[in-house]
Amino acid sequence: MLFLAIYGIIKIIIGSVYLMSCPEIFLMPFYLLFGGVISLIPPILMLYRIFHSDEKSEKSVEGLWWILEKVFYASVVIIFAGTIYILVIISRTRYLDRLCYVSWLPAFAIFVLVLDWVSYAVFFRYFCNIEYKEEEQDPIPPYTWPPHHRHLRFHHRFQS
Repeated sequence: MLFLAIYGIIKIIIGSVYLMSCPEIFLMPFYLLFGGVISLIPPILMLYRIFHSDEKSEKSVEGLWWILEKVFYASVVIIFAGTIYILVIISRTRYLDRLCYVSWLPAFAIFVLVLDWVSYAVFFRYFCNIEYKEEEQDPIPPYTWPPHHRHLRFHHRFQS
């Protein structure tokens, strides 16, 4: 969670500092801002749960799961929209320097996109454990020939 908090703070700082420095790809700093705010919500909720772990607040802590659900859906929407927006604009230009006044910002946005997708893959791998139970099936009986070999073309050769 510490990594997620630091990552969110870095995205917020870079998105707010360079908010008006990309005339060609002007929504990229907003992607960084919204993504940073959304990545700060789970660590804040974890801190809230740590400091409010008494019996009275157990119900209120349990009620925070709906917030995490909304955060998850919002982050999925933002990462899909950001991926489409950033990659389409970057693929249409020849030089990344012309998108922003700061030449490293589009490359940083691509790095953030990759890191967001990797973090989703790690999240799904480690936190979404779905176990499938295989139903017990009858063992497959051994193959037996049909009683009449009429399906064979030359069945008279096999008879003795």
